[in-house]
Amino acid sequence: MENILVQQDIAQKRIVNILFYGHVGCGQEMIEEQLRCEREQRTTAGHDQILFETETKQIISQGQVSFTHDIERRDYDDSTAADVVIFVIIAIPQAFKYDCEHGLFEKHVMLIKTVGIPYVVVLINKMDNPNVNWNQAIYEDIKDKFSYVLKKCGFKPGEDTVFMPCSGMSGPFIKENREEQLVPWYTGPTFIEYLDSLPSFNRRSIDGPLRMPIVERYKEMGVIVMGNN
Repeated sequence: MENILVQQDIAQKRIVNILFYGHVGCGQEMIEEQLRCEREQRTTAGHDQILFETETKQIISQGQVSFTHDIERRDYDDSTAADVVIFVIIAIPQAFKYDCEHGLFEKHVMLIKTVGIPYVVVLINKMDNPNVNWNQAIYEDIKDKFSYVLKKCGFKPGEDTVFMPCSGMSGPFIKENREEQLVPWYTGPTFIEYLDSLPSFNRRSIDGPLRMPIVERYKEMGVIVMGNN
C-alpha cells in the first residue's frame, strides 16, 4: 500500500526536464549530487537522466552539454528534450574571461533560443573559491556580461532568465540559503525553490505549433525542405 501511495504522489507532480550547459569541471556533477540528496525517494530514469523531486515537481536531468567551439548534432538533440537550460558558469574571473573572448557563450545561447527553450537559469558556481569568496562585484560583473549575451540572442533577463550564486561543493543556494550572513546581497530564490515555482510545460502537444530549423533543401519536382522537428 505504501508503494502505491508513493507512486500516486509522484504521478501527480509535474515533470520538468532540465539540461546543464558548462565546461567539464564546472561543477555540474556536484550540483546534481546536492539535488539527489534532496529526497530519499529518487530513482534513475535511464542513462544520464537523474530524477529528483521538489514539493510540486518531478525534475529529470537530461545530462550536460559541454562548451565547445563547434556545436555538434548531439547538442541540438539534447537541447530539444529540455524545458529549462541551466548554464553553470565558473565564478573565477580568468575562466569567465576566456569564455567571453572566444564566443563560447553566444553560440550555445543562440542554440537553445533556436530550439525554443523558454527558461534559462544561470548558476554562477564556485563562489566559495578563495579567489572569489562570495564577492558581489565579481558576481555582478559576470551577471552583466552574460545578460548582454542573453539579450543579444533574444532572451529577457529578469523575465525568462534568472541568475544565482552557488557552491556545488558545499551546497549554498542549491537547496537552501545557508550563507545569509556571508551573502546578504543576494535575496533571490534558491535553485530548488525556482524549479519548484516554474509553471507546467506542455511544449510537446501534437496540436501545438511546430518549430523546425531548416538544414538543407533541394529541388526535384517542387522544393523539398529537410530539417529536424
